[in-house]
Amino acid sequence: MMNPEQLRIVYIAPGALNGNNGIHVYNVARAWFERGAHTTILAHGDIEQHAKDNGGRFGELISADRPTMFADIEDRVSIVHAWTPRQNVRLPTVALTAASGWAYVVHLEDNEFELLGRHLTANGLPAEPPEAWFNVVPGLAYTHPKLMPEFLSGASGVSLITAKLGEHVPTGIPTALMHAGFDEAIAWAETADANFRRSLGVRDDEKMVLYAGSVVPAHLADFTALSDSVAALRNAGRRIRLVQTGRAERLLPGVLHAGFLSRTDVARAMQCADVLVQPGGPDVFNEFRFPSKIPEFLASGRPTLLPASNIGAAMTDGENCLLLRNGSVTEMANAIARILDQPELAKRIGAAGREFAMKHLRWSVCARALEPIYERAFEQTIRNRQ
Repeated sequence: MMNPEQLRIVYIAPGALNGNNGIHVYNVARAWFERGAHTTILAHGDIEQHAKDNGGRFGELISADRPTMFADIEDRVSIVHAWTPRQNVRLPTVALTAASGWAYVVHLEDNEFELLGRHLTANGLPAEPPEAWFNVVPGLAYTHPKLMPEFLSGASGVSLITAKLGEHVPTGIPTALMHAGFDEAIAWAETADANFRRSLGVRDDEKMVLYAGSVVPAHLADFTALSDSVAALRNAGRRIRLVQTGRAERLLPGVLHAGFLSRTDVARAMQCADVLVQPGGPDVFNEFRFPSKIPEFLASGRPTLLPASNIGAAMTDGENCLLLRNGSVTEMANAIARILDQPELAKRIGAAGREFAMKHLRWSVCARALEPIYERAFEQTIRNRQ
């Protein structure tokens, strides 16, 4: 049986630690570090500052923006966790594991084929870009569809953020379902700060709907539908505003764009909201993803609307959330109105959603799901080095 104190895990992130998947990498690594594992994170950007912003430095932090040499650590067995099969992760993983004999596991967090296809379409690129495209920016940030199966086939296991992603894993490769979590160090469920609410542009006589996350081409249509649903409620005479945090590919009329906020201020924005919404319905994109904001939405104790897919499939409509069956403008407008018109329902759903998050979506709980594939990689590294 593997003991975490015998383990060294190298996490290779696809971006910086201040992005959604970077925050996932940080928190999973921290959970294993606290259990006794030696952790090394390879990430882009100002890794030291981002780690500090996320909650503090621990383990080894290495910049992916400069050449790096890796070596064994005495009395530790090294494994690699490739965080997505994207080119800027796959290439260093292949090079490192070939040179060291360390086994690797891969994390899947999105429908990589759909993500690539939407980017190519949005930018007027051919459906099958030339091979060279995948070796330069922006192609490095996407998964090569012809090389992904081989990469996954060589893994000791694959971690999945949703069970649906198991459809993309080659037969015979073990998987581990690991949902995203929320940062327990942040006070998500504090009382709303009226002054902070006003600073977002929301008046005291207005209800606030919050979408806490960046808007990118892959889910612009879902966000536009949410914007239209709030506009419909406003046109019907309700005093209501939609606030969006993070970056936005397109500024939509009527939306209060708060821009990039610190993690603490994101929590404050959630506390100020009357309704939290993850727009969309079950489709080829949403079924395969787990939006990072959902665990935080639920942890805040505010009533949450989310698609009836991914984590929504494990929740109960009308009990700990309201589920969106198609994500249409009408459906979202009706669901938001239902929450606003029934304060007791809103309170009950918010409290039950927080209870669900505390039981299932704490990072310390989520990270333990990796034990079986980490143990398999641990044993594979030992065999490789004999």
